[in-house]
Amino acid sequence: MSSRITLALCGLMVAMLAAGCQKNGGSGGPEVGTTTPVPILDHLGGNDAGLIMPGVTLVNSAAELEKLGSQDLIAKNVDLDSYSLIVLSVGQQSSGGYWAWITGVQRDGDRLYVQGIVNRPAEGEVTTEAITHAYDAVVVNKISAATVHPEIESTTGQTRPGVAPLPADMEEPAKEPAPAAPMENGGM
Repeated sequence: MSSRITLALCGLMVAMLAAGCQKNGGSGGPEVGTTTPVPILDHLGGNDAGLIMPGVTLVNSAAELEKLGSQDLIAKNVDLDSYSLIVLSVGQQSSGGYWAWITGVQRDGDRLYVQGIVNRPAEGEVTTEAITHAYDAVVVNKISAATVHPEIESTTGQTRPGVAPLPADMEEPAKEPAPAAPMENGGM
């Protein structure tokens, strides 16, 4: 190969790399400038034994929700004709202390990018000794996507967002006893 062709190919490769890095910010994630944030209307988190597998799922119909197996989400009666659910499940775990939280949703054409956090208890953390199935589901305006791309961060020993822990030096306030109901006939 002549040096001119080699130089031209190198220049083309550099230009392609530079264009790719500008387009997606060099992160390898969704392309900057082409994604659109999807507003999160509500969070529906909980613990559901039907969600035994970890993952992110887009739900657009009652049939899809039934197939997912979440009795808890079915009971919440979300209008799936007008809205979609995006579910982040941690799957079956052997103790408490696990939680999930969806922090953002982005759309790029027919691709959906779901950002979130999954927490596991810290070593030595006091947790319930029970099988748990933590999840977070967000309600968004009706949306469809050919593919769902999870972008999930893992943390350890953190408090779930939206749940403020009591300071270590503060105890639960003592509850006032309920007043006794008045007795009829003077108590006799």
